[in-house]
Amino acid sequence: MKVNMPKELQGEKYTIAILQALKYSSLEPIQKRFNQALQYCICKDKLPMNLVNGVGFQNLVHTMDPKIDIPSRSTVHRRLKKDFDSLVIPKMKKLLCTAYKGIISLDGWKSRRKDGILAFKYHFIDSEWKLRNVTLAIKSLNVSQTSDTIKQCYDDVIRQYGLGDK
Repeated sequence: MKVNMPKELQGEKYTIAILQALKYSSLEPIQKRFNQALQYCICKDKLPMNLVNGVGFQNLVHTMDPKIDIPSRSTVHRRLKKDFDSLVIPKMKKLLCTAYKGIISLDGWKSRRKDGILAFKYHFIDSEWKLRNVTLAIKSLNVSQTSDTIKQCYDDVIRQYGLGDK
Protein backbone atom coordinates (compact mmCIF):
# COMPACT_ATOMS: atom_id res chain seq x y z
CA MET A 1 0.00 0.00 0.00
CA LYS A 2 1.46 3.37 -1.03
CA VAL A 3 0.71 6.33 1.21
CA ASN A 4 1.47 9.85 -0.02
CA MET A 5 2.63 12.02 2.86
CA PRO A 6 3.84 15.60 2.96
CA LYS A 7 7.64 15.77 2.83
CA GLU A 8 7.93 17.13 6.40
CA LEU A 9 6.00 14.10 7.72
CA GLN A 10 8.12 11.56 5.89
CA GLY A 11 10.57 9.55 7.94
CA GLU A 12 10.80 6.35 9.89
CA LYS A 13 8.99 7.66 12.99
CA TYR A 14 5.93 8.78 11.02
CA THR A 15 5.91 5.72 8.77
CA ILE A 16 5.80 3.43 11.80
CA ALA A 17 2.95 5.45 13.32
CA ILE A 18 0.93 5.24 10.09
CA LEU A 19 1.56 1.52 9.69
CA GLN A 20 0.48 0.90 13.28
CA ALA A 21 -2.75 2.79 12.60
CA LEU A 22 -3.45 0.42 9.69
CA LYS A 23 -3.10 -2.73 11.84
CA TYR A 24 -5.98 -4.82 13.16
CA SER A 25 -7.17 -4.12 16.67
CA SER A 26 -6.44 -6.87 19.19
CA LEU A 27 -10.22 -7.35 19.43
CA GLU A 28 -10.66 -8.11 15.72
CA PRO A 29 -11.59 -11.79 15.17
CA ILE A 30 -8.88 -12.25 12.53
CA GLN A 31 -6.21 -10.88 14.89
CA LYS A 32 -7.45 -13.11 17.73
CA ARG A 33 -7.34 -16.17 15.43
CA PHE A 34 -3.81 -15.27 14.33
CA ASN A 35 -2.62 -14.90 17.94
CA GLN A 36 -4.13 -18.27 18.91
CA ALA A 37 -2.73 -19.98 15.81
CA LEU A 38 0.71 -18.48 16.49
CA GLN A 39 0.72 -19.82 20.05
CA TYR A 40 -0.45 -23.24 18.85
CA CYS A 41 2.26 -23.31 16.16
CA ILE A 42 5.02 -22.40 18.63
CA CYS A 43 3.89 -25.03 21.15
CA LYS A 44 3.00 -27.84 18.74
CA ASP A 45 6.19 -27.56 16.67
CA LYS A 46 8.38 -26.64 19.68
CA LEU A 47 9.55 -23.45 18.02
CA PRO A 48 11.42 -20.68 19.82
CA MET A 49 9.32 -17.71 20.86
CA ASN A 50 11.71 -15.36 19.08
CA LEU A 51 10.31 -16.76 15.82
CA VAL A 52 8.24 -13.57 15.74
CA ASN A 53 11.44 -11.50 15.44
CA GLY A 54 12.54 -13.27 12.27
CA VAL A 55 12.49 -11.23 9.08
CA GLY A 56 11.34 -14.25 7.07
CA PHE A 57 8.43 -14.94 9.44
CA GLN A 58 7.38 -11.29 9.43
CA ASN A 59 7.55 -11.25 5.62
CA LEU A 60 5.42 -14.41 5.43
CA VAL A 61 2.74 -13.00 7.72
CA HIS A 62 2.66 -9.58 6.08
CA THR A 63 2.53 -11.16 2.62
CA MET A 64 -0.61 -13.01 3.69
CA ASP A 65 -2.16 -9.99 5.43
CA PRO A 66 -0.25 -6.74 6.01
CA LYS A 67 -2.75 -5.65 8.69
CA ILE A 68 -1.85 -8.52 11.04
CA ASP A 69 -0.08 -7.21 14.12
CA ILE A 70 2.73 -9.63 15.01
CA PRO A 71 3.18 -9.66 18.80
CA SER A 72 6.61 -9.28 20.37
CA ARG A 73 8.47 -12.23 21.85
CA SER A 74 7.72 -10.99 25.36
CA THR A 75 4.00 -10.70 24.56
CA VAL A 76 3.96 -14.25 23.18
CA HIS A 77 5.76 -15.46 26.33
CA ARG A 78 3.32 -13.64 28.63
CA ARG A 79 0.27 -15.03 26.79
CA LEU A 80 1.64 -18.58 26.77
CA LYS A 81 2.42 -18.39 30.50
CA LYS A 82 -1.09 -17.08 31.24
CA ASP A 83 -2.72 -19.83 29.17
CA PHE A 84 -0.47 -22.49 30.71
CA ASP A 85 -1.33 -21.37 34.23
CA SER A 86 -5.07 -21.09 33.56
CA LEU A 87 -5.63 -24.05 31.20
CA VAL A 88 -2.86 -26.64 31.41
CA ILE A 89 -2.05 -26.71 35.13
CA PRO A 90 -5.68 -27.28 36.24
CA LYS A 91 -5.98 -30.19 33.76
CA MET A 92 -2.70 -31.66 35.02
CA LYS A 93 -3.84 -31.37 38.63
CA LYS A 94 -7.11 -33.11 37.76
CA LEU A 95 -5.22 -35.92 36.02
CA LEU A 96 -2.80 -36.26 38.94
CA CYS A 97 -5.73 -36.60 41.36
CA THR A 98 -6.58 -39.90 39.65
CA ALA A 99 -3.18 -41.35 40.58
CA TYR A 100 -3.13 -43.46 43.72
CA LYS A 101 0.68 -43.65 43.91
CA GLY A 102 3.52 -42.73 41.60
CA ILE A 103 7.17 -41.86 41.40
CA ILE A 104 9.00 -38.70 40.46
CA SER A 105 12.10 -38.76 38.33
CA LEU A 106 14.33 -35.82 37.73
CA ASP A 107 16.88 -35.07 35.09
CA GLY A 108 19.52 -32.37 35.26
CA TRP A 109 21.68 -30.76 32.62
CA LYS A 110 23.44 -27.52 31.73
CA SER A 111 22.24 -25.05 29.12
CA ARG A 112 24.58 -23.55 26.53
CA ARG A 113 24.96 -20.61 28.91
CA LYS A 114 25.97 -23.06 31.66
CA ASP A 115 22.76 -22.54 33.64
CA GLY A 116 21.64 -25.56 35.58
CA ILE A 117 18.30 -27.02 34.48
CA LEU A 118 16.17 -29.58 36.34
CA ALA A 119 13.19 -31.41 34.85
CA PHE A 120 10.66 -33.23 37.05
CA LYS A 121 8.43 -36.03 35.71
CA TYR A 122 5.69 -37.93 37.51
CA HIS A 123 5.13 -41.57 36.47
CA PHE A 124 1.96 -43.39 37.48
CA ILE A 125 -0.64 -45.90 36.35
CA ASP A 126 -4.06 -44.36 35.77
CA SER A 127 -7.47 -45.85 36.59
CA GLU A 128 -7.50 -47.63 33.20
CA TRP A 129 -4.11 -49.24 33.87
CA LYS A 130 -2.25 -47.05 31.40
CA LEU A 131 1.27 -45.96 32.26
CA ARG A 132 1.31 -42.16 32.31
CA ASN A 133 4.25 -39.75 32.36
CA VAL A 134 3.65 -36.09 33.07
CA THR A 135 6.32 -33.40 32.98
CA LEU A 136 5.62 -31.39 36.09
CA ALA A 137 8.24 -28.68 35.81
CA ILE A 138 11.42 -27.58 34.13
CA LYS A 139 13.32 -25.23 36.40
CA SER A 140 16.37 -23.11 35.73
CA LEU A 141 18.90 -23.01 38.55
CA ASN A 142 21.20 -20.01 38.48
CA VAL A 143 22.71 -20.98 41.83
CA SER A 144 25.01 -23.77 42.94
CA GLN A 145 23.32 -27.14 42.43
CA THR A 146 23.68 -28.51 45.92
CA SER A 147 21.49 -31.23 47.37
CA ASP A 148 19.69 -28.55 49.40
CA THR A 149 18.90 -26.51 46.27
CA ILE A 150 17.64 -29.57 44.40
CA LYS A 151 15.54 -30.65 47.41
CA GLN A 152 14.01 -27.16 47.62
CA CYS A 153 12.99 -27.35 43.93
CA TYR A 154 11.62 -30.87 44.48
CA ASP A 155 9.60 -29.75 47.51
CA ASP A 156 8.21 -26.78 45.55
CA VAL A 157 7.03 -29.05 42.72
CA ILE A 158 5.48 -31.56 45.16
CA ARG A 159 3.66 -28.74 46.95
CA GLN A 160 2.48 -27.08 43.70
CA TYR A 161 0.78 -30.27 42.50
CA GLY A 162 -0.31 -31.64 45.88
CA LEU A 163 1.70 -34.84 45.51
CA GLY A 164 2.97 -35.02 49.09
CA ASP A 165 0.91 -38.10 49.99
CA LYS A 166 1.48 -39.97 46.73
